[in-house]
Amino acid sequence: MWRITMLLQAAQGLDREEAFQGLLARYAKVLQSRLAQSRPQLRQIVVSCASPTPGSGLPEQFDAGVELYFDEEGAAGQTLATLTQDREWLAELARWCDVGSMVAWMGECLVKLDLPGANIRMTVTGDIADGWTVADALRYWHDQHPVVARSAAQFWRYVRRYVQIHGRHSPATPLYRPMAAEMGFESLQDLITAYSHPQYLAIVRPDEMKFAKAGELMIAFATTRRQVVLER
Repeated sequence: MWRITMLLQAAQGLDREEAFQGLLARYAKVLQSRLAQSRPQLRQIVVSCASPTPGSGLPEQFDAGVELYFDEEGAAGQTLATLTQDREWLAELARWCDVGSMVAWMGECLVKLDLPGANIRMTVTGDIADGWTVADALRYWHDQHPVVARSAAQFWRYVRRYVQIHGRHSPATPLYRPMAAEMGFESLQDLITAYSHPQYLAIVRPDEMKFAKAGELMIAFATTRRQVVLER
């Protein structure tokens, strides 16, 4: 499955809630209508509102997010190009969000864990660690890192959802994030507890630093409010 992720700031004059409601009531419906021809490739559209995360250390960079899921890489790439380059599409988005601050990319969505109760979801991106090729880093992340993470059982028990998003270049747009992860927890407190847990700090974090780094591509977005607009 292929995922387009769009992280957005509210347009000038709108607050976070107004931007979210506009995306939900208008923009997502326009997406659904205009992308109807890409079915059955289009699987799902989700709109999210950013949630405050006091005590987590996460930056509050964005106000809302839009996710689109596709069966095929080609359909995702073509749609990403349209969403980020077509003037008509951008004008529709600009009614609710600051187009100039948008971060958008696509990648292969690989679900490693999906349990009920992922009430807060966090999407983070990063760079490939120095000395690694993208292919080798993604391979290690896919094959080895989940094994290491699960070995930290006291940390892992807090995790409700773990999805790797392996970034792909789209021929029609330069926007790109080589790796992103979506992590789900039952509560904000569980998220904070997990990422400050001694087993995370001693086992999981050192392994993450083998193949990934924060770098200039580091962004974060957390939400407790996700609305599925379309699901096939």
